[in-house]
Amino acid sequence: MTTPIGADAFLRQQQAVVQRADLQSMLPSIACPTAIIHGAGDRLIPISAAEEMAAALPTAQFTVVEGAGHFLF
Repeated sequence: MTTPIGADAFLRQQQAVVQRADLQSMLPSIACPTAIIHGAGDRLIPISAAEEMAAALPTAQFTVVEGAGHFLF
């Protein structure tokens, strides 16, 4: 995760994130067991977003890992 990618690649990644489709409405149709694991110290994705995703998934098991960040380490 520390390999330099260059400004152009970083910009393309950010544009892809902004332009991606919102698939939240499809979450209730996912019937397979699903684990949502969130680091308590994640500064990139708020825990409320993970909680909302877990609530929308009918079989989700939600776990918060204390002392972990976005990449759970």
